[in-house]
Amino acid sequence: MEAGYTLSPEYNMWRKLFAISDALKEAIIRKYLQSGRDVSLRHHIIMKKVCEMMEKTPEGIPLKDLAAALHLTPGTVSELVESLVHKNALRRVQNPNDRRAVMITVTEKSLKALHEAEAKISEYAGMIWRNFTENEKKTLLGLLDRMSRNLDYLR
Repeated sequence: MEAGYTLSPEYNMWRKLFAISDALKEAIIRKYLQSGRDVSLRHHIIMKKVCEMMEKTPEGIPLKDLAAALHLTPGTVSELVESLVHKNALRRVQNPNDRRAVMITVTEKSLKALHEAEAKISEYAGMIWRNFTENEKKTLLGLLDRMSRNLDYLR
């Protein structure tokens, strides 16, 4: 970098957000993998997404819709779902509207695992927030929410 060159505040913001994101992922993956889970963090993300999507469609989620929501190919999602089906974390059910299509649903096992993971992640988050006042937490969350909504325009 040349002497006298300064980075824009916007660029610095992105650098800091990426660094925080990477550190959070690393910490959660390390803790998650150390806890003896029989599913990976990637599997956890899929179970969480199915659970979220089932709030709108409780009968199940078409594989292609799940793939689109995760920004992954149907083939990749199919492999990951299949491994979760073998672990009894997800279930494949026949689509009542299209006998050729399959719907994905969560199982009690996956709901229990998601609740346990949320509790663990909340514990980690508590450590991250330990030096923040309630007002600072509220302000930062509001700013992050606004930033997240702005990101929707980039998708």
